[in-house]
Amino acid sequence: MKLLFFTSDRQPGGMRHALDAYFETLCDIAAAEVHVLCPQESAFHRTATARLDRRQVHACGLLTRLTLRHLPSIGRPGLPRDFDVAVVHNGFAARALAAHAAAVVGVCHNDKAAHFAGVDDLICLSRTAHQAALTRTTATVHRLPHFYTPRATAAKPVKRDGPLTVGWAGRFVDKKNLICFLRAAAMVRQHHPATRFVVAGDGAQRDQAHRQAAEYAPFVDFRGWVDIADFAAELDLFCLTSRDEPFGYVLLEMMDRGVACLASACHGPRDILEDGAVAPLHAVDDAAELAAQIRAMIEDRARLARVQDACFQRARAPVFARARFDAGLRQILARHGG
Repeated sequence: MKLLFFTSDRQPGGMRHALDAYFETLCDIAAAEVHVLCPQESAFHRTATARLDRRQVHACGLLTRLTLRHLPSIGRPGLPRDFDVAVVHNGFAARALAAHAAAVVGVCHNDKAAHFAGVDDLICLSRTAHQAALTRTTATVHRLPHFYTPRATAAKPVKRDGPLTVGWAGRFVDKKNLICFLRAAAMVRQHHPATRFVVAGDGAQRDQAHRQAAEYAPFVDFRGWVDIADFAAELDLFCLTSRDEPFGYVLLEMMDRGVACLASACHGPRDILEDGAVAPLHAVDDAAELAAQIRAMIEDRARLARVQDACFQRARAPVFARARFDAGLRQILARHGG
């Protein structure tokens, strides 16, 4: 089977983990010849060239991306046109890459299924995105969450007394909604002034993030990009405040390492935290509700311990197993002769 893997993404973070997951599974399929089309400046391009023959890795520069988006009939000059399946992670290229493959499988990393016009199959990550896609596309729709492989062997001890350290991690972009965390931190500090708040990450809105912190929460400690295991070891509580999060890989990274978590009720975290059964969810953009949840954890350490244990166990649930993901993706490819 000859497979084409396409992404135009150049960002670090959870998307990179998702791309790696699909790439690993595709490469592990016996007798499959995998080709990759991706930006040459991306970290994923280095991953692909380390594993594949260089003739199987095709650069996707700005001109190529514009051509795929606006002149789909041209396709990508120089790219073979005999692929059995193209696995496409960006919907704008689906029509163009259909000229290169007998079938196109789209992977929708948000709830914008309509962007994947012309695909034969569409993979969605969450229940919400899956339900929405059923009414927005004629493709065969599948729900296939990413896998997560636990790394920690035991949960960290619960902090029974003393100030807690509360953290946030992500790119500084609107959808990650750092301002919600900063506002909640300010509210909490009015009642618990010894609580520490730390932020890991960076991004295009770095200056804006620091201005907002200076206005709302000047006590917040900004760390830049850090090793996630080291960051988790420092935290007692982690907050995810995204407005849109199709999966939420960082949430599982924290849960795996025994950090109690709170999250916004967007579709990825809702699935991971089982609609609040594992850990509390707050309404998107509701800093006051998040602040109340943080205070509850500070003031009730038994509750903190229960949430921490529930998060640790949930990160090991079968739904996130690599074998389940591999089987699901192989089943989708089998519809097209794989």
